[in-house]
Amino acid sequence: MFRRPHVARFLLAAAHPCFCDEDSANTGNGVRPSGGDPAPVVRLSEGKAGRPTGVVIATKGMTTHLQSTLLHLHAAGIRHVVEVRKSRDANGARTCAHDRRVHKFIEQVVNSSSLALHVNSDLFYRCVDLIDEPVFTDERTIAEVAKLVECADVELLAAIPDSFEDLMPLTDGLAAALRVPLLANSPSTSRCRLDKASMQEALARAGVGGARQVRAASPDEVCELIAGAGLEYPVIVKPVLSNGSEGVFFCRSDEELTSAVASNIGSSNVFNQKNDEVVVQEYLKGDEFVVNTVSLHGKHRVLDMWAAAKGVEGNKILYGHQTLVAEPGDHADVVDFALRVLDAVGFAGGA
Repeated sequence: MFRRPHVARFLLAAAHPCFCDEDSANTGNGVRPSGGDPAPVVRLSEGKAGRPTGVVIATKGMTTHLQSTLLHLHAAGIRHVVEVRKSRDANGARTCAHDRRVHKFIEQVVNSSSLALHVNSDLFYRCVDLIDEPVFTDERTIAEVAKLVECADVELLAAIPDSFEDLMPLTDGLAAALRVPLLANSPSTSRCRLDKASMQEALARAGVGGARQVRAASPDEVCELIAGAGLEYPVIVKPVLSNGSEGVFFCRSDEELTSAVASNIGSSNVFNQKNDEVVVQEYLKGDEFVVNTVSLHGKHRVLDMWAAAKGVEGNKILYGHQTLVAEPGDHADVVDFALRVLDAVGFAGGA
């Protein structure tokens, strides 16, 4: 559901009048935004008492997405960036001390473009290493990193992940510890936005709906578990922590189901974590849509909507093309469901 975080799009949209001006609240595509009272006006270039503004970005090192984000933030008026770089090895090549590519990019590209972007100030940058393996960083570590990140003379507006979903729990924790004004996704619901089973459980608690499912940690137990839950074939098997179609199987029989679970349990996922559990969900047949949104202080705006085409080859689900939906208002039920999902999983700020 929550795929690549769009850092710059979130911050730029947060300052857009559609978040604070009710007269411009209609998105122009027939979909009215959620929420009642208008959100406060956000000034990206100037914080309280005229202090310069900054952003914390969690990364795993240099990416093209990070490069684009830095350029957009600079153009939007952000003057300070603190990178929290997560890695496994304190002496590894990707740590701040050993990998200076971000420093060079800011010096040679971002700040060199100030004149062309009509920006009259350089972007100031520093990097903090976090040597940590788990996806869900503990509170004590978060507090220690927050102390290193704090800037007395800079107002930090947001803590945002680069292009890796598994960085979201880290930025949720940092945002809470630093009390940043633009991002308020509670760390207590971080798992609901990343763990595929917890996400469906959150939807059920909120009365939103979703897929029936069971968790399984062994191929030996899975057939009995789905029978007890009343699930019928076909079913979908997924690692609880992953993204895209990695480890996803379309299963029509007990044999295919146990094989799919066995291939997942014990393997490493895209987040370099060991899969110790899968979720088996009912197959929901029908049209699939992707609804892209931006959120600020719990108020959501629909940016665009896409009809997604997928196919099944053997027991694998294949991603096809996506087609832009010209009039999302024609699918108001889908849009309403998407916005209710955001609320159910505690997604209050981001894109």
